[in-house]
Amino acid sequence: MRVTVIGAGIRGLVSAYVLAKYGIQVVLYEKSHYFLGAHCNSHGGV
Repeated sequence: MRVTVIGAGIRGLVSAYVLAKYGIQVVLYEKSHYFLGAHCNSHGGV
């Protein structure tokens, strides 16, 4: 089974985590370039 979670806020992340723990394949989408208030791009050494 595959579940799509829309939104990477705390509720979306917890939902994705719990589903994954039960062996369900999760696809997580977030429209923002920010993830829990931090920029998604990682620069070397970060």
